[in-house]
Amino acid sequence: MSATMKLKQGSFLWYLYLDKLYCLLSVRNVKALLEYFHLLDVHHNNTLNDVLFYHFLHHVTSWKRTQIMTVFNMLDWNAMGEIGFDQFYMLVCILLAQQASNKSGSGAEEAECGCRHHPAK
Repeated sequence: MSATMKLKQGSFLWYLYLDKLYCLLSVRNVKALLEYFHLLDVHHNNTLNDVLFYHFLHHVTSWKRTQIMTVFNMLDWNAMGEIGFDQFYMLVCILLAQQASNKSGSGAEEAECGCRHHPAK
C-alpha cells in the first residue's frame, strides 16, 4: 500500500470526526456511517461485495484497483466474498487515522480534536 493514500475532499468520510486518542468515531458518526453502509448495501444483505467495496473506496480514496482489492481480501476474513459493517467500520477508522497522519506528517496544523473543519487555535 502506498503511504500517499488521500481521502478525496468532499467525500462523506471527509466530514467524520475520529477521536485521536482512541481512534474511534463518535456515536453520532457511527450512526451516520451505518446509514451510509446501508445505502451502499444495494442487495440488502448487511454486507458489501467486492464490486460495491471497490466503488466505495474508488470514490473516497486515491487508491488504485489493485490496492483496493488487496484491502478487500484482507478484510474478507471468512472468504465469503463480502464484508460486514464491523470490517467496514474498522476500515473507515484506519482511513481517517491515516489521513490525519498524512496531514500531521506534512507539517499541516490540525485542531486538537483531529477534526478537519475546526481550525487550530
